[in-house]
Amino acid sequence: AVAARSHPGPLPPHALAERLPETVGRLEARARALGALR
Repeated sequence: AVAARSHPGPLPPHALAERLPETVGRLEARARALGALR
């Protein structure tokens, strides 16, 4: 979010690739948390 704010327009592919694992990890953690609540 910070990078997007300081860099208007589409993110360069390398920045997106750097953020992808972080995003996937967050989604997996959320899915695990929801699974634990169930």
